[in-house]
Amino acid sequence: MTGSFDPEEGARISAALVKAIVEAKLLADAGNVGPETRELVQHARELYYLLLEQLGAAGPYATEEVRGMASAMGNKLDELEALVTIEVDRQPLH
Repeated sequence: MTGSFDPEEGARISAALVKAIVEAKLLADAGNVGPETRELVQHARELYYLLLEQLGAAGPYATEEVRGMASAMGNKLDELEALVTIEVDRQPLH
């Protein structure tokens, strides 16, 4: 891992990640799995990787609860990526 643990940066990344996941989920639930939703999901994945870097840098200071929440966000992101991929595959060819 590069860099050092910054709790404020970790909190900012977490908040942005949750926001991106919620926005993407709301769009997907409304049937919108177009470019905007795919972009949000991609952005959320990038934030998730940044969060994992922060947790790695935190070492033993990252509690099991925090790691569990990160894992849950990763699982939700996996679900959204699968949904967006499935819907893209269903789009008719032009």
